[in-house]
Formats: sequence, C-alpha cells, structure tokens
Amino acid sequence: MGERIPFSKWHGASNDYLFVELARVSTAAAAELIARAPELARRLSARHTGIGGDGMVLLERDAAADLRLLMFNSDGSRGGVCGNALRCVGAGSRRGAFGAAPGRDSYTLASDAGVHAVRFDADHGATVAIGHPRFEAKDIPLDPTHVRVFRAGGDAPWEIALEAAGEAWEGLALSIGNPHLVLPLVHSPADLDLDELGPPLESHPAFPQRINASFVHLGEDGVIEQRTFERGAGETAACGSGACAAVIALTHLLDLPRGETHRVRMPGGELRVTLADDGVAWLGGPVERVFAGEFEL
Repeated sequence: MGERIPFSKWHGASNDYLFVELARVSTAAAAELIARAPELARRLSARHTGIGGDGMVLLERDAAADLRLLMFNSDGSRGGVCGNALRCVGAGSRRGAFGAAPGRDSYTLASDAGVHAVRFDADHGATVAIGHPRFEAKDIPLDPTHVRVFRAGGDAPWEIALEAAGEAWEGLALSIGNPHLVLPLVHSPADLDLDELGPPLESHPAFPQRINASFVHLGEDGVIEQRTFERGAGETAACGSGACAAVIALTHLLDLPRGETHRVRMPGGELRVTLADDGVAWLGGPVERVFAGEFEL
C-alpha cells in the first residue's frame, strides 16, 4: 500500500475543490503529488469514479504569504488563479484548517497570479482581493488576427467579435489572473446549451491558452445573471474570477459604479464583486466545508 494522503473538500457557491496540504505528508509523497498533479486532478475530480470536484488544489508553505495554492483543473491543466478556492482557503484558515492560526482578521494567500489579501464577512464567508485586470493582448493572451476588433485593449477590455459554434458573438476580453471572454446578452443565459457553445469558444484560435467564456445578463434588479464555461473544467456552478471579469466588463460597457458591491447570480449561488477605486477586484460570498478523507497514493 502507498502512503495515505489526507484531503478536505470545500465549496464556494457550489464551486468545489479538493485541498491537499503538502505539510501533512512525507517529503517523498509531497514531491510525488506535485509531479503527478495533472493525473491526480483528473482522476480524483471525476464525479462518478473519483472524489468529485472542479479541480484539485495543493497547499504549500510560502515565504511571501500564509499559504500558496497550486491549482489544477479537472482536466489536469494548471489554473492561474481560482477565486472560490482562495476564498475556501481563507475562510478555512480562520476556522483553524490548513494548519493556520485561527481567528485572525486577515490572511494572505499566494497563487500563480500573485499575492491576495483575504478579509471576512458577517455570513462567515470570505472576501479576497483577486487583483488588477490586465488588458494587453499578450497578458490575456489574445491573438487579434482571428477576431474583428472594435476596441483594442490598453486601459480597458478588448471589444471583439468572433464566430464560434456557427454563431456570431460580440464580447469583451481581459485577464484577471485567468483569461476571460465576457459575452453580454439581452436575455437570461438560463436556456443556453453551454455543452454545445462552450467548447468552440474555449478553444477558439484567438485564444492560444484557451479562454473562460461567460454569458452574462444585467437584470432590471441590478443583479448580474451569469453562466461560465471554464477552460479545463467545462461549465461550473460558479466561477469567481469569471464574476470579477463580468463586473469589470460591464463597468466599462454600461458604466456600473465603482466602489459598490455588485451581486452576480450563478447556478450554484450568489457571489459579490466590488471593483475598488484603485482598480482591484474583490470577490466575496459563502464558503462551506463538505467533508474530509484520505486517498492512497
């Protein structure tokens, strides 16, 4: 038998991940977990034959933050940043999980996109600073030769048109640690077939590292209704960085007020996004621990 690896499963608005603390396993097992992470993420994330989740997150100690998150999507690809995973680790740390000192007013967490501050809400959730959006083509990345360009980046999202799944789409492209294409709709996205529409948008030649495609509608009540097809995971119940991208895009397109908290309603629940005056996007919402267990390495 191999070494038994402890894990915990958490979700933020039904966006669920498996968390493995490298400090709780042997040095050899930690090295193997990192080396085999893409394979393990695919196997363990499987809903019917594994534990089930939208991906796997390895947690390691970091000199610049309380913890570093190494995030892998359910298809084994590496994720740059995951807003809901950051919120899960932040909320869990305050409760004494993940080897953190409990009860603090704030924590810092590192991802491939940088270092993120975490603060806390009255509903026992967590709000995390996702970061500043990026609009340069190389930072998204975006190859504009494959799209029609209405507005070229710079200090705001790219406004582009493209064809995918036999349809013409107009959207806004940006990065918030992950590449995002926000597709504003005049109607609710509830009836869209994302299994059909998502893959050709995700893998469109304009996006050399694939893209997260979000279909959004701003309702009369001011709530953003959103569904997101994530690169490497398919449609998820909620996408934290996608919610931030939607608010950034609609702030540019429809002049949503900065500094106010905007509600983003997704199939798994509601997230809260605030685009601060300094341009940093903050993501909040509920967090729950699902269960803990072990798997054999």
